[in-house]
Amino acid sequence: MSDLGAVISLLLWGRQLFALYSGNDVTDISDDRFPKPPEIANGYVEHLFRYQCKNYYRLRTEGDGVYTLNDKKQWINKAVGDKLPECEAGATLINEQWLLTTAKNLFLNHSENATAKDIAPTLTLYVGKKQLVEIEKVVLHPNYHQVDIGLIKLKQKVLVNERVMPICLPSKNYAEVGRVGYVSGWGQSDNFKLTDHLKYVMLPVADQYDCITHYEGSTCPKWKAPKSPVGVQPILNEHTFCVGMSKYQEDTCYGDAGSAFAVHDLEEDTWYAAGILSFDKSCAVAEYGVYVKVTSIQHWVQKTIAEN
Repeated sequence: MSDLGAVISLLLWGRQLFALYSGNDVTDISDDRFPKPPEIANGYVEHLFRYQCKNYYRLRTEGDGVYTLNDKKQWINKAVGDKLPECEAGATLINEQWLLTTAKNLFLNHSENATAKDIAPTLTLYVGKKQLVEIEKVVLHPNYHQVDIGLIKLKQKVLVNERVMPICLPSKNYAEVGRVGYVSGWGQSDNFKLTDHLKYVMLPVADQYDCITHYEGSTCPKWKAPKSPVGVQPILNEHTFCVGMSKYQEDTCYGDAGSAFAVHDLEEDTWYAAGILSFDKSCAVAEYGVYVKVTSIQHWVQKTIAEN
């Protein structure tokens, strides 16, 4: 899959972690939220925390996110000790120094009043799983409420090789119904389990009418109503296209947003990013993922890079 370009993991420091608690004897938590577990004969209660990420993030850790209280009253993970996990989202490398991602990814853990200058210092960015790179600036699309896109500029150019390479931006629209593309990412897999490996799936472009009807009930503005099966509404407009599930009912899921819908132009023998995944909440429950058309933002991307 190296020819499809690199998927870059965008990591927002892990401040959006929350913990699920099990057991309360040692920590003396006595309120109704944490009732004391029943005792069993010849057994004991083990006190655990499991870290999970809020919606839109995936957990980044070399362990399993479970921490046990030891006899020194320290929370320890058997694989990483007291090192805490972090939560991350995705982005797509489009040249040696710039990445495309969703505005939603950039605004995670920020108020709607945050500016690009507020956001940039809070981001930590990795190429793949381990190569840390520094961020110079963030640029939000001027209409990011409707065009869910932002750009990230790196301080230094990424070393391009057979495992890390940018993907081309298309000059024509490849989002034709029935066309198949590849989406790769670090998001949740089947049964909402975290993945330790970069995965990809082959998915078809879907009919926009069917997609809008699925999420909004109608294509007629006066009859539209929120009806997303997953409780979250995607942004659907002239700047987006929809992608269905594979014939094996495979889909994208939480943590995949910012990934490219990569298509192969056989005549040019070139891979292009036809879209950037905006709505990654379908998870094989809703029928469609939603992508921002790269042709809709290409002029802005080129202009922004040229000016910066």
